[in-house]
Amino acid sequence: MLATKYIARNYRNISRRWIKTLDVAVVGGGIMGSSSAYHLMKGKRDFKVGLFEQFELGHIFGSSHGDARLIRPTYPDETYVGMCMISFEGWDELSDEVGLKGDDKLQHMTGGLEIGTKGSDAVRLLEETLIKMGLQFSIMDGGDISKSFPQFSFDSDFIGIYCEKSGVLRADDCLKAYNKATTMMGGLLFPHHTLKSLSKHPDSDTFLLEFEIKSGEIERVESKEVVLTAGPWTSSQKPVTFLLIKYLCRWDLRTSRYISACSCDPRGC
Repeated sequence: MLATKYIARNYRNISRRWIKTLDVAVVGGGIMGSSSAYHLMKGKRDFKVGLFEQFELGHIFGSSHGDARLIRPTYPDETYVGMCMISFEGWDELSDEVGLKGDDKLQHMTGGLEIGTKGSDAVRLLEETLIKMGLQFSIMDGGDISKSFPQFSFDSDFIGIYCEKSGVLRADDCLKAYNKATTMMGGLLFPHHTLKSLSKHPDSDTFLLEFEIKSGEIERVESKEVVLTAGPWTSSQKPVTFLLIKYLCRWDLRTSRYISACSCDPRGC
């Protein structure tokens, strides 16, 4: 299993080294924020990246904890199938980076079964997409499903699409692996840092952030960029949300370019 003590010790020893000035501050230490910090460090290791989490790392107050998550390429959309195929490689690469082997690796292929109504548009579109993307799968009628999976009972009106390239991710371990790999590359982790304010620097093109730490004191951070991955916790910081919507953009998968995150007045979104 991953060494969570390594992460805590790393935080105590070096967390103040870059605290005043960062290239990127990632706010929210769930799976999206941890992934963002990891890829920022991996893409440019001389970046000064800090990952800020209001609770303990790996807490249960969001949507990133738990034993397992499903990973599957059986989507009726080529974009999502392609993303999933890339992620298969990424999870294996991350496992290798943090020294996980065999049954301890982050993802495990178990096979996956999609069930739908025979002749439906949804089933037809899924078949067409998997064929186009070169994925192997098998078709099962209702009787075949019941024989292979006796916990289910389906009649001839149903059809199953079974794909071996499906499985589960060890959710908790994925989060720990991202954090460990980030610190191995020089990134910084800041648990128990609650974002209290965010503003533009009056004299430079940077952001000013204020965090309340566990002792109740306020720590101030200056960062060139901010990545907000706070999920539903974002709604508790309305002034922060208003500011970020004005500056954020998102990567559009279909056009492969950045577009504005919101084209209307942020106060009305």
